[in-house]
Amino acid sequence: MNDHLERIVQAVQQINQAPELHRHRLILVVVAAMQTLSFQEIADQLGFHYINVNFELSQRLLEVSKQQQPIKAFRLLNDEIIGQPVQQGLVLDHFEILFDPGLRLDPMRYLLDVSRYYTVVARWNGSYDKGYLVYAEPGHPEYVQYQPKDGVIISVESNP
Repeated sequence: MNDHLERIVQAVQQINQAPELHRHRLILVVVAAMQTLSFQEIADQLGFHYINVNFELSQRLLEVSKQQQPIKAFRLLNDEIIGQPVQQGLVLDHFEILFDPGLRLDPMRYLLDVSRYYTVVARWNGSYDKGYLVYAEPGHPEYVQYQPKDGVIISVESNP
């Protein structure tokens, strides 16, 4: 098992062993642009359900008008994509679609909400600097900055 995967597994074990200490069971893995960490492998190792959020949500939104997408996106995520009961937890990969301003979703709030019910490991394709998670660049329509108060953040800078 590589070092990054081992750190993720340990974080999941810590959260699951003391759930009363964690309101949200969320592990955000901040992945550097050139990192080749396999989130399918992480899901397999943990026995978690793997979801490629971009693929699943975009497929379902193809048949929805642009005007209806903000209304339906949240319901599709909850009812069809993530809403299926799982025993262990979820690995959410490629969830950049949640940052689309046209969908009017708050990706961090959504991840935190889901992590109240499931242990969630999610790939953060942005940066973590000085206590802030950042997605996109300032001025970009998808730019957001969060100062997380709960959850575990694992920064993966380079391949081990």
